[in-house]
Amino acid sequence: MELYLMFATVCALLVFLHQKEQQHKEERKDLLDRIMARDYVEYKEQNAEPVKYEPVTVTEEDEYWREIEERKL
Repeated sequence: MELYLMFATVCALLVFLHQKEQQHKEERKDLLDRIMARDYVEYKEQNAEPVKYEPVTVTEEDEYWREIEERKL
């Protein structure tokens, strides 16, 4: 029983250390980006969230109006 408890404790510590390393890795990357940027605006541009586009869907009404526009031309 004590062996399992010790094994679980070691595993929990390993998980904790891994999470801390990931956090420090992200912080180092952010700090390097901050140091390398010319000014605050450039730093913010680098860290801006990428633009997420919604997929384009065509409804029957859109198709109807598109056909009408094509017939006018």
